[in-house]
Amino acid sequence: MNSPLMPRPDTEALTRWLLLAAGNPSTALTEWGTRGVALLTCGRTFDAVRIPCDLVRVATAATDDARAAAVLRSALGGGPVFTDRITRQTYVLTACGAWLPHRMPQVEHLGAGYYLGVPRPGLPLRLGRAHWAGPVDRYACPSAPLHTLLARGGERLHRVEADAEAEETA
Repeated sequence: MNSPLMPRPDTEALTRWLLLAAGNPSTALTEWGTRGVALLTCGRTFDAVRIPCDLVRVATAATDDARAAAVLRSALGGGPVFTDRITRQTYVLTACGAWLPHRMPQVEHLGAGYYLGVPRPGLPLRLGRAHWAGPVDRYACPSAPLHTLLARGGERLHRVEADAEAEETA
């Protein structure tokens, strides 16, 4: 969790932290006010990991996207996790450079040079195109538990695919 030097961010503190990734903070605030989502630059304040919602559901053994994102957020210590309902992608914000390469082609690291539509901090859950999985308790998600969850999801997905293949040949 956060150390005494990095207390749990309130909505205002999280907003200030995210705005460090904005090319123009005033524009980002306007975008959050009018669209609920602002375009921020990865690799400045945070990196992001893009994961298909279906994989998050398998990794967390959840039956729906909202529950899957909440389980993922909890497993990552309450870090910033949000879902884009249109593209059906979940995004996990990590510290810059903290992501280790992963062998799952559907999981993508978004570092320097990538732009990401990030929902407004404090936006009510499941309101708008993109929404937070829950309250944000820390500024960045740790990578190790994310790797563990993704490995588990990969194993489960492999078993499901193997079972389906065996069923087809039977």
